[in-house]
Amino acid sequence: MSTLKKILVFGTGRVTGPMYEDFSNEKGVQITAVSKGGSGLKRVSELCPGAKLVRLDVMKETDSLKRLISEHDVVVSCVPDAVIENLSLACLAMKKNLVSVNYTVPEQTRLHQQVVDAGLTFLVDVGFRPGADHMIAKKTIDEMKSRGGEVTSYELYTSAIPTPDSANNPLKYKFNWNPRKALWKYWKASGYIKDGKTTILPAGTATMEAVHDIGAVRDFQAEFEAVPYSFHQSYIPLYGIEKVQNMVVGSMRYKGFCAGILSLMRLGLYNVSTHQMLVDESQPFTWRKYMCSELGLNDDVTDEVLEAKVKDRIGESGQVEVMRSLGLLGSAEIEKRETIFDTLVCHVDKRPDFKFGPTEQDMALMNVQVAGRFKDGTTETRRLYLTVLGDPGRHTAISKIVGRSAATAAMMVLNGEITEKGVVMPVSPEIYKPMLQRLERKGIKFVERK
Repeated sequence: MSTLKKILVFGTGRVTGPMYEDFSNEKGVQITAVSKGGSGLKRVSELCPGAKLVRLDVMKETDSLKRLISEHDVVVSCVPDAVIENLSLACLAMKKNLVSVNYTVPEQTRLHQQVVDAGLTFLVDVGFRPGADHMIAKKTIDEMKSRGGEVTSYELYTSAIPTPDSANNPLKYKFNWNPRKALWKYWKASGYIKDGKTTILPAGTATMEAVHDIGAVRDFQAEFEAVPYSFHQSYIPLYGIEKVQNMVVGSMRYKGFCAGILSLMRLGLYNVSTHQMLVDESQPFTWRKYMCSELGLNDDVTDEVLEAKVKDRIGESGQVEVMRSLGLLGSAEIEKRETIFDTLVCHVDKRPDFKFGPTEQDMALMNVQVAGRFKDGTTETRRLYLTVLGDPGRHTAISKIVGRSAATAAMMVLNGEITEKGVVMPVSPEIYKPMLQRLERKGIKFVERK
């Protein structure tokens, strides 16, 4: 009788490489990789020799999906959010444990009691953010509280950007995940707590307008800035910090990035309504013509007049030079995508300098600061930092964190080391302690500094 354990992985995208690599080193485990397309499966065969490769449309081939799940011990999800509900329901129906790198979605949360009743573990938020942030935050907070401390402040800043030597485009940013999502996230609502007061920043320009300098970051010879992002008030009870007076979760970027994005927004380039000039039937035209039209100018105005109008629209803090360097004021023909935002995404994504070249390197940064007060009146501030560098031409820094976190979590679930039932996050000591220890051995290590 075979004792081979089986893991079924859905997804072969950008963050999965190190996960399959880790799985290839596990003994007595059979990996099956599932993808809608074939190119990703070919890469899996190189990273994880011996893996079974299956082409399947999760949204359409429900019977095959359930059959596959029934034949395995643990399911790992690295698929888009739109697919999560179908996959979760199938795992529940087939009574199989699930590990997911995605943010927890409402469709999963609603399944919590059913998952508990079925005696299953759906471990979610296993990645960079969410994932590593939960684990290091909860570990630090729990340690402070175990000594009688009360957390008064929690700050988290993360970044997935090129190293300074590879930041060679006008925004000093490159895409290592979905370009549309990477740009759109800055338009979303966010918020923070300061001195006990909660401030909600509405969707639009408010988040970018809340930018603040944070200076140099550790060993990198570059200036950084940060903005609030992804304000989840649900983290307060999740982390057990109900009396926190200051809380911010934000993104770090090279200085100047936020002014560049804000300039794009103020020029109306974040509009997602269908634009008559951008439908397929319209005549071809240039970015310059589009900008002149939107700014109420004739096509034949001088560059000086156009740039003056742009500066007037974006304000003194705007970056006309960045707009020019991005080609938005020049003679390049627009590739129409119905909305100006999608047209912008297409334009930027096709620029070679927004992609990582074979020798260019990315990095993932996480800064965590937890402050607390003790009964004797003393205070304490703990600062922890994570820096992971990508492997040029092979694995991005984010993929190393997300992929290796997913592989580690899947093996823990497979071996029965995680006993918590329901839809759970990695915030209990049973999960975060061994995961952080194992990730450290894989090169994903938090360092504490004064």
